[in-house]
Amino acid sequence: MWGANGYYQVGDNTTTQRNSPKNISGSVEWSKIGIGSLANYSIALRRDGTLWGWGENFETSSIGNGYTGSTVSIPSQIGSSSIWKDVSVGGYHNIISDTDGQLYSWGKNNSGQLGVGDSGSRTIITNIANLSQSVWKQFAAGTYHSLAVRENGELWGWGENASAQLGDGTYTDNAVRIFNFNAATTDTPSYNGATNFYTSNPYSESSDPGVAGTKEATVRLGVLKYDVTNYSSGYLPVGPNRSGDTGTQYFTFAFRRKVVANFDINITSSSGISGLWIAAPGTNIDSTSGLNGWLRADTAYAGSGIPGSGTGGNGSDGCAYNNGDRILSSTSLSGGYTMTLGSENLSNATGNVLLVRIALTSGQSITSLSIGAAVL
Repeated sequence: MWGANGYYQVGDNTTTQRNSPKNISGSVEWSKIGIGSLANYSIALRRDGTLWGWGENFETSSIGNGYTGSTVSIPSQIGSSSIWKDVSVGGYHNIISDTDGQLYSWGKNNSGQLGVGDSGSRTIITNIANLSQSVWKQFAAGTYHSLAVRENGELWGWGENASAQLGDGTYTDNAVRIFNFNAATTDTPSYNGATNFYTSNPYSESSDPGVAGTKEATVRLGVLKYDVTNYSSGYLPVGPNRSGDTGTQYFTFAFRRKVVANFDINITSSSGISGLWIAAPGTNIDSTSGLNGWLRADTAYAGSGIPGSGTGGNGSDGCAYNNGDRILSSTSLSGGYTMTLGSENLSNATGNVLLVRIALTSGQSITSLSIGAAVL
């Protein structure tokens, strides 16, 4: 072993950095070793089937000895079994297999990366019970997710999926504000259905394109609002001059999920808003809608089929799941409002993306806003 050693991760009972390889085990024979990608620890298998660990063990007992808040300075056996065949080390978690092809895990589990059916960490080796009916021939522990191959060749995955690392076509990431329509002056601007709006022009504070001179609403101090304030004078730090940005202002965001047709928009606004519309670019709604592909949240869904007042639609551009879910203009809003794509869903949308567009006029603001797949 060699390299940084501030947490005894080299395993030589010192914290001295080793710039060249050092034998830490004498003549003992090892078959496999893994190094934590985020924590400073090591896990290794001996040829006799025993499991050993050393290094940092602070947060969730990544070493698996049942203890936290300490370091292990030399290779120390984990448990007493000699049935272990293979091991993979992730960020703060580990996956191991026994000679029967069963999988076990331990360590941090904030994203379900242990596969044990919950998000509670494990300080000792724990059988992954819901996988025990299968024999596993290969597996890998990632930073916050895990993958495994069954004996029959099936590939399985579990844990974090914010960057689609499980490869199952689903997304769990947050919605993003987009800047594609910053110059649009209408409630339902036309769009190209082949565009992936989640990635094509996202708005972020780190690369702020500037809202001055656009039709975009302002987000300031956690409040989304219609704003014609001149922040270039009398404010620290100096901000944009929005005094000329009169007329309706908009906030448009993109949300992506797969095989989802119903959405809960959670919104709090004591002033109410001017309007809200949704679109699913790339779906049949592009052509069935009578509003350039958009559907309106102030009107209830017509009850069946693909929404839209155009050819092939159900005769209405309404998308509110029922009358109680309608988001009416200039009406105080608080809570969740369910919207629907009817018999259409986001598996057919470009990038699996839904667009939500909100209009605000003078005096209107939103203090809370979120979106998620609806559970009906």
